[in-house]
Amino acid sequence: EGKTDDDQKVYQSDMFDVVTLHWNDDHMQDYSLETLLTKYSALTICERDETKTHSFTNNEGTTTNWVDGDFVFVQHTVGALLVRGNLIGKSENNFGGGKLAITPSAVGGDIITGWQRWLGGGQAGYGQHDYFYIGSSNTVVNGDGLLKDAHGDDTTNFVDYNTWNQTVVNDEFVDWNRLQSSIKNQSRAMMNSSNRVIRIYNQAEYDALENKDNAVVAGTDGRVEILVTAGEHVTIECDSSTITADQIQPTVKLTGLESTAFEDLPGTVVSFKNAGFKYIPKLTLDGANLPQSTDDGNGISIVYNYPNATSLTAWDENPEYGHVIAPKADLILKTSNYNGCMVVNSFYAAAEGHLSPYRGGTIVGFFGKIKAEKTVNGAEPSGNQEFTFILESLEPEMESAEYNALHNSGKSDNEIFFQNVGTVKN
Repeated sequence: EGKTDDDQKVYQSDMFDVVTLHWNDDHMQDYSLETLLTKYSALTICERDETKTHSFTNNEGTTTNWVDGDFVFVQHTVGALLVRGNLIGKSENNFGGGKLAITPSAVGGDIITGWQRWLGGGQAGYGQHDYFYIGSSNTVVNGDGLLKDAHGDDTTNFVDYNTWNQTVVNDEFVDWNRLQSSIKNQSRAMMNSSNRVIRIYNQAEYDALENKDNAVVAGTDGRVEILVTAGEHVTIECDSSTITADQIQPTVKLTGLESTAFEDLPGTVVSFKNAGFKYIPKLTLDGANLPQSTDDGNGISIVYNYPNATSLTAWDENPEYGHVIAPKADLILKTSNYNGCMVVNSFYAAAEGHLSPYRGGTIVGFFGKIKAEKTVNGAEPSGNQEFTFILESLEPEMESAEYNALHNSGKSDNEIFFQNVGTVKN
């Protein structure tokens, strides 16, 4: 509301929220981890490279081959997918469905399967998306959800890939380079904003320490238990001279659940610094049991972050709980159902993928500068129009913010920067 004083100066108070004013359905809008971990169950973000091959041979002796950027799924996968390379189905199961699947899937490369398979399958009324976006190497028939298998035998081999609506060829829906770069940057930022560093030693090294705070002992078999309080951001570093990071088989024991349900816990990040870390942790809860592994979980807010790892797998055959951010790693899950979102270089999933959305609030802090510009009817304010910029953050609280007016030739003070703004310390 405005008011006029005796000098006829006009005072106007404006409050702006950060909102999406227009949603362009032809392009993916949000590349933040908080959104990706809520809506998707798997992302492969690396550009497809046929010179970088991977393989896995199951107990029946069947060998599957894939390359960087591909996602191979053997059992059904609940929740939306973002696959930069090829999507390779190895059995007659669906993907992209589930009652919590609230966003379209996108595949940049080929869809390879000899079986009929569908997106948005499962319970009727669930997973009904307007579109399924695919790369132009595939062929859509009549725009009615039918897709010619990229490696089909002939033109009669069509697969109903979107049970409910349309399958659309759109190479531009996802900016894959932006997605990969954004996730790498967010992964590094999560580790750099850790509250503490926990270092792993062998028993003799641990005994020799004067200060044993934030130090843990790994057994000769590499097993180690790490206590983490819900809401913490910690970094794990293997600092032993006799145990290497690729030997570490971690168990993360989550504490602080006395009065909070598991699905309502604050965002918790465990970053693994060494490039050699290769095992996803087994999760246990202090004084509570893990929820049942189901297609549509109530939510998981623990994130395992591997900014430097190049190869990952699970050391425990029980279901995996937690989201994995490993933008440089090739992930193979041989027997374990996973509950959460896997964000990796390439992915082979022999077991089921279950969508358990992230519900823990902000996990990647912001630090930078924000530009604000005031105009009146599209023009710079006149000399007798006065205004003030106020920058506020509701959650999380800002660590720092400096106000600086910008003075350039030909410019008035209607353009300013909030410098060194951060919800984390630089």
